[in-house]
Amino acid sequence: MTEPQDPYTVLIVDDDVAFVWWLGEMFTEAGYQVIPALNGNQALSLVGNLQVEINVLIVNTALSGVGQLVKSLAESAGDLKIVLIHDNRNSKTPNFRYDASLTRPVGREPVSREDWLRKLRTLLKQLEATPHR
Repeated sequence: MTEPQDPYTVLIVDDDVAFVWWLGEMFTEAGYQVIPALNGNQALSLVGNLQVEINVLIVNTALSGVGQLVKSLAESAGDLKIVLIHDNRNSKTPNFRYDASLTRPVGREPVSREDWLRKLRTLLKQLEATPHR
């Protein structure tokens, strides 16, 4: 991934700790600041305590507090990009706008780190989630 000139902040909200950690690690390696949270309420609390602007929200819509999180971030962020996490556990259609989606690997499905890095590069390019200076 291309490193951003100024660190963008990515908020990853999902109840799968391993997935959040793994995804966050890839963003961190690319130079992004990452905030992990297990649900919407925890995410709101962390963002409030850290007083940081979120540039990209990656969120599982099946979690509690997600609607309020999106509303709150959308009001305070200048150009918030929202990415949904899809998986077999939920088919909940969000009642908010979003920019893209990622499909979580399922069960014992082989996962290639290189494939995911390519997916994330494509996603970030699609979102134009790198600073333009």
